[in-house]
Amino acid sequence: MRYCSLLALATLALVASEARAMTVGAPFQFDDPVPDTGGVGRMFPAVAWNGSVYLVVWFDARDGTFGAYAARVAADGTVLDPDGFLVGQPASYLVDPIAVTAIGTDFFVVWNHCEDALSQSCGLLGMRVSGADGSLLDASPFVISDSAEEPATAAQGDTALVVWHASGSDDGIRGARVVADGTVLDPDGFQISSGNSGEVQPSVAAAGDEWLVAWSQDGASGQDVVGSRVASDAAVLDPSGIAICAYEGDQRGPVVASNGVSYYVAWSDTRNEVSDDNMDVYGARVTDAGVVQDPDGVAIATVDGNQGTLSAGSDGAGFLVTWADISSTDVLDSTLMAARIDGATGEVLDASGVFVNEDFYMLAGSPTVASDGANYLIAFGIGALPVLNVAVARIAAAGGTLLDTAGIRITTGDNNEASPDVAFNGLIYLAVWVDTRNAGATGYDIYGVRMAKDGSLLDNTAIRISGSAVGEGAPRVAAVGSTFLVVWTVMPTLPTGIGAARVRGSDGTVLDSDGIVLSSATGDRAYPAVGSNGTDWLVTWADERSGDWQIYGTRVGGADGQILDPGGTLISSSTPVWGSTVVASDGQGFLAVWVDDRDPDSRQAIYAARVSASGAVLETAGLQVSEWMDGYSLGLTAASDGKDYLVVWSGSAGDLFASRVTGAGKVLDPGGFVVSDADGMQLAPRAASDGTDYFVTWGDGRHNLSYQTPGDSRLEVYGSFVRGEDGSVIPSGGGAVAAQGGNTVMGANGLAAVSDGSRFLAIDVEIAQQSYRVFGRFVTKGTCTIGGTDYAEGEPNPSDKCKECNPFASSSEWTPRSCVHFDGDCTHGACLALTGLCARQPANEGGSCDDGDPSTVNDKCDALGDCVGTPSDSDAGTDSDADTDTDTSDAGSDGGSDTDTDTDSDSDTDSDTDTDTDTDTDTDTGLMDSGSDAGDDGHNSGSCACTNAGQGGEAFGPDLLCLIAGAIL
Repeated sequence: MRYCSLLALATLALVASEARAMTVGAPFQFDDPVPDTGGVGRMFPAVAWNGSVYLVVWFDARDGTFGAYAARVAADGTVLDPDGFLVGQPASYLVDPIAVTAIGTDFFVVWNHCEDALSQSCGLLGMRVSGADGSLLDASPFVISDSAEEPATAAQGDTALVVWHASGSDDGIRGARVVADGTVLDPDGFQISSGNSGEVQPSVAAAGDEWLVAWSQDGASGQDVVGSRVASDAAVLDPSGIAICAYEGDQRGPVVASNGVSYYVAWSDTRNEVSDDNMDVYGARVTDAGVVQDPDGVAIATVDGNQGTLSAGSDGAGFLVTWADISSTDVLDSTLMAARIDGATGEVLDASGVFVNEDFYMLAGSPTVASDGANYLIAFGIGALPVLNVAVARIAAAGGTLLDTAGIRITTGDNNEASPDVAFNGLIYLAVWVDTRNAGATGYDIYGVRMAKDGSLLDNTAIRISGSAVGEGAPRVAAVGSTFLVVWTVMPTLPTGIGAARVRGSDGTVLDSDGIVLSSATGDRAYPAVGSNGTDWLVTWADERSGDWQIYGTRVGGADGQILDPGGTLISSSTPVWGSTVVASDGQGFLAVWVDDRDPDSRQAIYAARVSASGAVLETAGLQVSEWMDGYSLGLTAASDGKDYLVVWSGSAGDLFASRVTGAGKVLDPGGFVVSDADGMQLAPRAASDGTDYFVTWGDGRHNLSYQTPGDSRLEVYGSFVRGEDGSVIPSGGGAVAAQGGNTVMGANGLAAVSDGSRFLAIDVEIAQQSYRVFGRFVTKGTCTIGGTDYAEGEPNPSDKCKECNPFASSSEWTPRSCVHFDGDCTHGACLALTGLCARQPANEGGSCDDGDPSTVNDKCDALGDCVGTPSDSDAGTDSDADTDTDTSDAGSDGGSDTDTDTDSDSDTDSDTDTDTDTDTDTDTGLMDSGSDAGDDGHNSGSCACTNAGQGGEAFGPDLLCLIAGAIL
């Protein structure tokens, strides 16, 4: 069935109370979860046996950040917890393997965590898990050490010893004991190694009432394997260490196993080739008294190539050693192998090794081994980034037969959905997303579902729009007539291309099953965007054909899907930041928008260019929409109300800005105005218009001030309406759309929005059933009831147009219209009583300001509301305008000497095609050319306007807001 999460329903009251100016409908999903064939970030598995059941643990990124997950597995290989369960969520970042051991009939799990990727202070967390039912025995993970790396653990009786590599003043191998009730007996840990010779990669096993800890450290001729026994009272029995192997070359990454009486230590060894690319596998027996029975080690695997990434276990008598066999130069092309060792004699029983699995992925971590006495169970990672899974396979202790030739998948959770987008064709919606349901076979695919205007879903099963073997990502969709065009990035391992296909709205048929080739030019293409003008589509993308990333685009015919601009049209030759683009249309032409890196000071700004319906780029140098930013924009979007455009971006400081751009290409709000500067981060905005106003939605971190990186999941979804007529924002700062208490998943492409003309559909990605799911909500404008009459949000008071219905301020009284978004150094916003519209009015005459021109000084506000400065050099501001009009019918007379006081040194050549022979020596005041050039040449309509850079010819000048900036996602 299709359902709404209880948590989502429980938050509707919060949404309603926090944002009365908008009505947010109940959340819904577009399709039912299905089992996927591939996961995301499932790695570093480990396994232990408690006498009746195995516990397999691993790291899993299913909820937006890595967590420690687990599943119980019966002796016959039956997975008892098919979806796995969460053991613990660390602070924000995970490194190094996870470890597990049995303490009595229960299990003890330990993992390493850091506060962030650059943190120098990493620690160890622990959690106890019931062997009977998998329940967690601790309310939350407990701290074992505040500074640790590379954990390993083993238990004897009711006590486990955790060992780790310590950083800082206590460099070396340290340990701490943890008893069955979760008490850490050694809160500060104790030193096991000498701490001064680069000891790393510890491993531990228990025999009797002692443990053997082994590690790798610097020796005379390379790295050696050294060990020490630790008694149950934490006494280090071999404080100077036991030399387990110090042969020529390197001995690295030791692993220890115990049969209850003695130990076996295996390691990777370079003695035969003295090369990191030619490591072999060696091992040695060690008695419980610390005597090394095979001082130089015994060869276990010495075939050509590289053998590494080891693990070891025991069935109570003998031992099993596993390794990754890399027989080619590709370190990712590895096969998992194993061999049994006779516990009494040290003989290698499987001289050629036992084949385990050829899909083993060594970067997912070392395999681990446990045994129920009859068989060994090996846990390991399979697949390739980013699609990784955890699998197990059994080997018979007697005979060495592989019992599970294909392996048994442990992780079989629901499919994940991400990177959604949505479009409306006048009758129905098409929502599209990236889907993992076939990830094990074809990687990430593009799926979609049609939905009627009333919200009823039209497809019982999601439509597979693209499913090539290389994988797809970041889909975008737009409609021409009843047909949708979906575009996406093709992702083998790095972006190398873009795909496209049309979907028929009436029945969901994919009209281009083999896809549409948008461009066959050389070089990589990625990050496509698509917009529709009702006749054709414009697809833009980042293109590397010239060696640097540039913005290209092509129109796609709405009638037949034909490529109208073969090879693509260059939209911007300036290097975009990360290459991402967005596209909007006013119903005639298009506006392409990107984050631009052309500034010589390595700053970024938002740029745009109009593209005509015929495919002509109207601003080849681009329009600068934002001020220069010192950081990266955290998201970018654009939409049109059918006349003008709204461009919205998130600065690096996490605030949200917007600027209106007219259909004629004029930036109405240079530098932008604030949409939200709430606490925390506001990022990844998406915008839509109902033809009058815009709805902007974004990921919001105001309730999670610790949020720092775009991959974190602890964000909510907020939104605001922005009026196209004057740019006013209601509510300022935004209201809650999806306040999920941390369950909303945010990333570069976590949101989408569209309008059907009467209401908006907001889409986001949330955590449900331990997987990412695409959710939708209908959002409508709020109302006021004043004097017994209902008024829509934004509707003016009939007797006072400068007052309006603003449910965020009051749902029962008129609210004065706010025009503060027009406030600047030299202007203030004021409502015009005649029209009810906001306008700039001059303010602060004679006051200080900044005209943005570094060549001027003493900038002051003038009577017109403009910021004017005087030249800082010897240039007296002589305007060298020399109109070369040849319009013989031009009756204008431009006379007089130019006495302007600005820094205008333009030498602009008017390219009018008329035959005017006048020489323009007008008296320029720095604001507007006072000459009356009456010729009509198709460019000038009667007045020859000469304007300064940064100054406008409008009555009160442009908006001069100087706002903070940032940069991209």
